[in-house]
Amino acid sequence: MRKYIACFVLFAITACSTPQQRGLTLPAEGPARYFSYGNGYNEDLNSLYQHAPAAGLALHINLDGKFGSDIDGASSIGQLRYTFEDRPGVLPVFILFLDPYVLSDLCGERYDSIIKKLVDELHALDRPAALSLGWQVDNLTWEIDPAVFVPGFKCLADKIVGGAAGAKQVALGLHFGGLSPSHKDHQLTAYYPGRNYVNWIGTSAGKFQPNHFRRDDPFTGTQLPEVFAFAAEENLPVIITEAEPYAVQARGLGSGDTLYRNYYQPLLELAGSYDHLLGLAYNPGPRPDSSAHARFMRAITSGALTTEPLALPTN
Repeated sequence: MRKYIACFVLFAITACSTPQQRGLTLPAEGPARYFSYGNGYNEDLNSLYQHAPAAGLALHINLDGKFGSDIDGASSIGQLRYTFEDRPGVLPVFILFLDPYVLSDLCGERYDSIIKKLVDELHALDRPAALSLGWQVDNLTWEIDPAVFVPGFKCLADKIVGGAAGAKQVALGLHFGGLSPSHKDHQLTAYYPGRNYVNWIGTSAGKFQPNHFRRDDPFTGTQLPEVFAFAAEENLPVIITEAEPYAVQARGLGSGDTLYRNYYQPLLELAGSYDHLLGLAYNPGPRPDSSAHARFMRAITSGALTTEPLALPTN
């Protein structure tokens, strides 16, 4: 009885949902897959597949489902439908950045028309997809308060995948920065809305070795072991949505074989260390080192990460 009373009291804030898991379930274990990572300086999707057949593609989006800049002429999620038609099994992974000031209004009606555009775009894609609600939510740069983030996440999740019109073939993700310290040293669990709302965990791997961090760096080290331990405890798959050597290159840690030893080799070792890693999305960055990049791609095509597509449900 108490549960139903609580639902009635909260109805004015957000629709009461059944406790079943929202969103599409992704495999929690299995071989780690090679994904591509696209961003503002790599807008040609075809180039993302020229070195190895990626099993997934990670892209940043806005709240209305649009990209910051056109990708192969596509300005929004739904327009990628035809790009993916000849790539069955490739998983689109969308990373949604949420400004802290937006979070407190997600349970109201202020952004409902924008969120509806996002849902429409996800329907227009006409294939399963992964969507993280937030990006590096524990990053001290964004100063996101968990007490505001968690209810905002839940409301947004319900509006995207809930109800008869929800985008049922979308796996909802919670994205951590993988860096220490977090905002006000909050634990990962502080940002967790619960197993019913999260289908996968996202994180980043731009720098994760002790020598990747400068003395004056606001971050003192990696938190990736904690991220993977948390995912394993919740039996959730992890997608590293962005792995690129840009920060390591900016740190001046060599080129060619030296860069490979300082970034690429540890990245492959990291990928082989965790059973719950579903995919690693890689991009060579704005100033790619051709030698280290080519060596990394040879490792991928030799089986360091599988390029086999996922067995995804169809509409």
